[in-house]
Amino acid sequence: MNCPKCGNYIEDGKEYCFMCGTKLGGSDFSLPGRMDTNPSLNEDYYKKKEEYNNRLKNYRDVEIKRGNGEKRDFLDFYSDFRIFFKLGGLLFVLVIAFLVFSSIAKKNNMDIELKPVIQDLYYRVNDKLTNTTSGNGANVYSLNNNKGTSCSIIVYLDNSNTSDHVGTYFSDKEENLVPSYDTEGNVEDSLAIPLFQKSLIKINGGDWYYLNVFYKKNLSEDFVDLKYRYLSAAHNGLFYNIELANYDNSQECNSLLDSFLRSLQFVD
Repeated sequence: MNCPKCGNYIEDGKEYCFMCGTKLGGSDFSLPGRMDTNPSLNEDYYKKKEEYNNRLKNYRDVEIKRGNGEKRDFLDFYSDFRIFFKLGGLLFVLVIAFLVFSSIAKKNNMDIELKPVIQDLYYRVNDKLTNTTSGNGANVYSLNNNKGTSCSIIVYLDNSNTSDHVGTYFSDKEENLVPSYDTEGNVEDSLAIPLFQKSLIKINGGDWYYLNVFYKKNLSEDFVDLKYRYLSAAHNGLFYNIELANYDNSQECNSLLDSFLRSLQFVD
């Protein structure tokens, strides 16, 4: 016959299963006749079995002291040197984390080879701005929103040998933006009177002179509409001029133009 609990073969006449200790005599081994221990097995057997099961469940914490001649296993070895196992595991995690973060940092900081767009000047233009004119040392970009050149970028070279290139360039722009006057010398449209702001800024190591042109929204307000921006810089004997237009004072256009300016960089 076979044990109803573990299936082990049992000779006729035996009252207990030698493998699991189940008392025989009923088809349902869960009945009161079942015993958890087998008297035919000595106490040392159950002690070692409980010890083994306890060590498997709690091998990180349970310490077992072996007597002379008793066989040792891997769990004994782990128990003796658990501090080194824990330190090794922690070191392994730290090394993996370091390699991952180093890889990410290297990827983010990887030098990108910048190729100049016009002569020695590199810049980046958002895809929303279309290159409408190119060649002859000039590039023109405009926002495709059925508003003509209300949002645009013009980049071009100036080979003039003027001693005061920037001053002359800005003066020409100011003269073109003067308001219209009637026959009596009065300004025809007071909202069309510009306010000019000039200064010098550094962009990615390069010196750029700029002229900003502001307008009013109405008579009671300050000059807040930045409609035109002109920039000029000299590099390797050439002058680079940039004209930015945001005639409708669009926030989207301002964002596109600012992003373009931040990308300006001379590449030799």
